[in-house]
Amino acid sequence: MPLIIDTDASFDVDDVVAICLAHALMDRGEVDIKAIVHDAGIPEGIGAVSVLNSFYGRDDIPLGAYKGSFGREPNGGGWVRGAYVDDLVNNWYSPVKDSSQVPDAVEVYRKVLSEAADRSIVISAIGFVTNIADLLRSGPDQYSDLNGVDLVGAKVKSIVWQGGWYPPIHGFGHETYNWDCGRGYYNTDGCDGESEYAINNMPSSVDMVYSDIGDELYTGSSLSWCAGDENPCRAALIDQQGFGNGRCSWDGVVTLRAIRGTADSVGASEAGRGDGRATVSYWGANDWVDDGSSGHSWLVLNGAWDNDYNTMEDTRRNIEGIIDDLLCNEPSASTESPPNVEGQTLVNPGTGLCLHVHSNSNHPNDYTNVDVLHCDGSVNQLWQMNSNQQIIHAVSGKCLDADANNGDEVVVYACSGAEWQSWELKGDTIVNAHTGFCLDVWECVDGCSDGTDVKTAQCWGGPNQNWVFS
Repeated sequence: MPLIIDTDASFDVDDVVAICLAHALMDRGEVDIKAIVHDAGIPEGIGAVSVLNSFYGRDDIPLGAYKGSFGREPNGGGWVRGAYVDDLVNNWYSPVKDSSQVPDAVEVYRKVLSEAADRSIVISAIGFVTNIADLLRSGPDQYSDLNGVDLVGAKVKSIVWQGGWYPPIHGFGHETYNWDCGRGYYNTDGCDGESEYAINNMPSSVDMVYSDIGDELYTGSSLSWCAGDENPCRAALIDQQGFGNGRCSWDGVVTLRAIRGTADSVGASEAGRGDGRATVSYWGANDWVDDGSSGHSWLVLNGAWDNDYNTMEDTRRNIEGIIDDLLCNEPSASTESPPNVEGQTLVNPGTGLCLHVHSNSNHPNDYTNVDVLHCDGSVNQLWQMNSNQQIIHAVSGKCLDADANNGDEVVVYACSGAEWQSWELKGDTIVNAHTGFCLDVWECVDGCSDGTDVKTAQCWGGPNQNWVFS
């Protein structure tokens, strides 16, 4: 089943749950992810998505991003961002770090749709409606002679939406997150009215399914125990929610329903089909028009119509288990050892050993120790020196850091611009800008072996303080 995910991954972490479970289902052969597009303006949002794709070995999935002004804080200041975004972008490998490296989302949509079989594409719409509204407005281009409405009508089978409130758990007539552009969390300029436009102008051939049943359905907590430090899905959940905690799975439920294609797959039934259609107001309030339309429905959690809270709770726990089991699956393929990482080795000529990050991971934790090891060409021995005089561990993007508060140990740590992460090449020595000490193979004047520690020490010009980029 061909799927496009349209996500606002940046504010909340349930988008990460949705993307990671989609990859797990792709490993099982249940879905073919054709593209992932980001629908808020934060440049690094699509970079976080790229990290997740890389972890599952799918750097080839097309990515696109909304590049408008919407996505800033209510005061018009910085971009709204979740706690996990910078961690993933700065500390994990991915070929894409920000939206400048990918096409506009509408271009990606039009290319993928033009190449798809008629009425085959399913869209998991788990964010704002900026991209889909712009897609519907789009005109013919190099990919298709059809305008946006006709292209969507020809190629899209269904859209499953996280947006709106529906009976019996909630009710019609409310302005709700996503469709109200995150009012209160975001400056909504550039987004107001987009939900109204997209929902009310969607071609009637597209099956529309709406969900609000992710409340009180928590997923992702199992990742704290079932996965290791190398898993960015786990890292994102811990960054945002803390160790051992999950998040309401609004987006996970929608994506699971989009992929498996039935209400039963998410412990629900459908309501409204054949009776009418959803409408959305300019400010994001949804309602229902009883006009006999056949292509709209909303999900109702099992037990909800009868106020059967035991059945509702049992259903939630069951779906939580299904999603967490998917999240805990090991990827069938991964770019955990990414190809073509550019960098040089730092060799101590006296020993012939290379500066080495003491970790088996391509994204080592902060404070991971640095030592010397026989030169093996691995990514843990590749370094770059940038214009800020930082020595960067090429694969992780972390900085060589002189930890003067810990016995002058040398570690890798997320780059912060601190002076102790700045180094100067002086002849054959490398001098820390903060301490004035030299990079030193510790207690190795007369030769040493693999695993010898590296620290900073008073510069004296000895062979254990000489280094050559090679």
